[in-house]
Amino acid sequence: MSNRLEELDSLRGIASLTVVIHHTLLTLPIFLAAHQHEQINSTIVKIFTNSPLHIIWGGHEAVILFFVLSGFVLSL
Repeated sequence: MSNRLEELDSLRGIASLTVVIHHTLLTLPIFLAAHQHEQINSTIVKIFTNSPLHIIWGGHEAVILFFVLSGFVLSL
């Protein structure tokens, strides 16, 4: 019998996908400027940074979640 929790694997997969999206968006100068906390007047950037959609490009938070889940899974 395996102690593997597939739900946690799914969360780790979503977190890694979020990091990929974050890095992809950082290739665009406007998102890079927003990431560096510069003043941006773009509506789409404001929607991504000041709404629940921030979770789509919250790369730092996703990395922390990934490491915490990985540590928990490895301890099992």
